Amino acid sequence: MSFPKHVFISYAHIDNAVPGSVSRGWVDHLQENLELRLAQLLGHKPVLWRDKAELRGNRVFKDTIAIGLTETGVFLSILSPRYLDSTSCQEELEGFLNAAPRNGGLRLGDKHRIFKVVKTPVELALHPEPIRDLLGYEFYAQDPITKRFREYEHERGPNGEKDKRYWERLDDLAQDITTLLKELQGTPAPKPGATIFLAETTSDVTEARDKVRRELRQFGHVVLPDQPLPANRPQLERLVREHLQRSRLSVHLLGAHYGLIPELENNNRSIVRLQQELAREYSQQHDFTSLIWLPPGLEPKEEPQRRFIAELKENVHTAGGSDLIEAKIEDLKTIIQEKLNAPPKTVVTEKADDGVKRVYLVCDQCDFEDIEPVYNYLSQEGYGVLVPEFDENALLAHKQYVLDCEAVLFYFDKAPEMWLQTRLRGLTGFGRRRPFAAVGVLLAGEETFKKRIFKTPDALVVKNFGAIASADLPALLREFMHKLTQAKGGAR
Repeated sequence: MSFPKHVFISYAHIDNAVPGSVSRGWVDHLQENLELRLAQLLGHKPVLWRDKAELRGNRVFKDTIAIGLTETGVFLSILSPRYLDSTSCQEELEGFLNAAPRNGGLRLGDKHRIFKVVKTPVELALHPEPIRDLLGYEFYAQDPITKRFREYEHERGPNGEKDKRYWERLDDLAQDITTLLKELQGTPAPKPGATIFLAETTSDVTEARDKVRRELRQFGHVVLPDQPLPANRPQLERLVREHLQRSRLSVHLLGAHYGLIPELENNNRSIVRLQQELAREYSQQHDFTSLIWLPPGLEPKEEPQRRFIAELKENVHTAGGSDLIEAKIEDLKTIIQEKLNAPPKTVVTEKADDGVKRVYLVCDQCDFEDIEPVYNYLSQEGYGVLVPEFDENALLAHKQYVLDCEAVLFYFDKAPEMWLQTRLRGLTGFGRRRPFAAVGVLLAGEETFKKRIFKTPDALVVKNFGAIASADLPALLREFMHKLTQAKGGAR
């Protein structure tokens, strides 16, 4: 469709108010700058319009706006506390919502015709319901601890300097509006590239995330999430899992702060941590890459964040599909493109039955030297014993061994408990069709409280604290071996 008016700006008049010595307000600047940038991107001057007069109580003027909204391609809301209280602003939004179904619909493909600029922080739950689930273009920075905020400076300084954050956010807004206006006018949408889950993060790395998001979109990729994440943990997990299923890879930018903890979260995991754990879990079961980025020299500001990052550094080599990157943000962008342009990974499939019955003896690298007695015992019992790889092919080997073995035995001593839990969950998937004859966990080494109370419905649990003597293994593994030999085709 062709619209005589390209963008209507809906705003509260107080947000454009200026001191006596200043002639132009915040909204004046936004409209002027946006109009110029749109003209550069579209190749012609766009029509931006708004209520500039104090006539909102005038019925004739209201009717003029209502009619004009039917001729407008894009509705731009400038959210602020006053906007929420303004009856006129709500009427303008409602007028566009009513007009849109009669002139092309409220959405064009995956793009919404309403854009949400957030000038001043407003709690998400208070946003007007029709636009609550839209991602906003925030023109401010907020301290995660004190919650104090500073709006980006929209005017040039005395020496002509500009606030880069304001102009980058304005350009994001202009480019997204341009893309939609071109499609409304009949220009075919470019074929989308890959879909990437770019995890929400804390405010101290928002600028870095914006740079990554901007570049991905410039390359034509689809970036998720495309709506604010829910503040409720079950709803958040459901949405993130849906997005991960649609995505080629995930990217997680971690900063100095731990982030907000969602409602109904009982384990003190922040939204940032939950997204990373869900991506790690997904990568354990699918051909999926999760990139975790830390800025060089990062010093966590809070103890939960310090522990979180320490765990990631300690366990990333066992978190299949996850890469930890400590580099400049420009290097991260290069790595993302390399991952997206990499040739398809080797697909693992079950091998044909060759008569050899295999047990996959799984351990973390820190426990590898201690599994020798168990390895020898299983070999002496007539089984082929598979052990993990710890090089760049580790994940591929792990998937292949899960497909090829008859049974899995985990040896667990010095590795973190998270390693064991993720490996147990990771046994499902990879295309395995046969059930395992047996799955066991052998807890060894130093006795700890967590080891003493460890239980899982997914495996037989055997506890043997201290050094393992070869002579003790037949008794320790009696039930595991019984299940294995009772299975069809057991070694004995």
